[in-house]
Amino acid sequence: HRGYHDQTRRRPENSVSAFRAAIEAGYGIELDVQLTADGQAMVFHDETLDRMVGRTGAVVVRTAAELGAMGLVDSDDLIPTLSQVLGLVAGKVPLLIEMKDQFDTAGKLAAATAKALASYAGPVAVMSFNPQCVAEMATLAPTIARGLTTERFDYDDWVALPHSVCDRLREIPRLRRNALKLYLAPRRRSGISACGRVEGQRCRYPVLDHPFATGRGKRPPNCG
Repeated sequence: HRGYHDQTRRRPENSVSAFRAAIEAGYGIELDVQLTADGQAMVFHDETLDRMVGRTGAVVVRTAAELGAMGLVDSDDLIPTLSQVLGLVAGKVPLLIEMKDQFDTAGKLAAATAKALASYAGPVAVMSFNPQCVAEMATLAPTIARGLTTERFDYDDWVALPHSVCDRLREIPRLRRNALKLYLAPRRRSGISACGRVEGQRCRYPVLDHPFATGRGKRPPNCG
């Protein structure tokens, strides 16, 4: 989770040092990306710089060059770009990338992530709390595995989102389960397996594409 980090050994989360330690130990790596002012994917968890850099201000208003010159607290590490981390990992261990968009940068962050991953050959998957961001990745990088992260979406924890949006997002797990049951029931009777593969082909099934933006079901994404 955010690399094999250990602050007592000067290996902060989401740092090159933490990723290098994970590779040496043979561990898979989960990391986070935020969008920069010039449209790049930066490896950083928080929306603001305070906790990990000791400066004030939002990540999204800084360029990649500005962020890349900033040191992570109590370490010799600088904030890396996603491309830099991909070059370091180079398929040695699996990668799971969480796109930490702010529900108003989904398209740009997905585009930056897809661009960085375009020539990456190692095992990798992406995920996000924002269904719109996941839907964008389905279009921009359909061969990359993707998933939707979800939770209770309490109003107090998601103060930047309208309550109506939190309410729709909270329904995702139930809606996805019901949609999948509706899809699988007639196909099980026809001998199609639940894994969604029929004679080597990927299936499609009806799930909510992005209730964040629309509040209603849209076109189904590829299964897997």
